[in-house]
Amino acid sequence: MNVRSFPKGALNCYTLKPEQGKGNKYLIRAFFMYGNYDSKNQLPVFNFIWVKEILHGPKTYYMDVCQVNIGSETPFIAALELRQLDNKNIQAEMIS
Repeated sequence: MNVRSFPKGALNCYTLKPEQGKGNKYLIRAFFMYGNYDSKNQLPVFNFIWVKEILHGPKTYYMDVCQVNIGSETPFIAALELRQLDNKNIQAEMIS
């Protein structure tokens, strides 16, 4: 039930460095749970849903996950999850 907010700056990033590194596929999942951390009791406006998932195959040994302040609210994040996926199953699912 923690949240990290970014009241300053237009771009705030996390650099992820998984041990398995490049050449693997990863699921990146970000969670945004408001919880009135700023005492405004007003739900924020997002350009996407509350849970966002992407598949990524980095070409380097690190990957950046960034939030951009669009000027309407203070950006925040509750959790950032990184899971390595089985490359064989991912390729088969994408082909079929």
